[in-house]
Amino acid sequence: MYKTRGQGATEYLVIFAVVLLIVMIVVYILNSASSISGQSAQSAT
Repeated sequence: MYKTRGQGATEYLVIFAVVLLIVMIVVYILNSASSISGQSAQSAT
């Protein structure tokens, strides 16, 4: 793998974008789960 000074910034930018996307998906899932009033969570346990 070749690494230059320019790739470092883009790699961090891609990682930040992926983490931000995952956080948005998790928040969306939690919001949808809370709207069900936690029935799915109780059935899992």
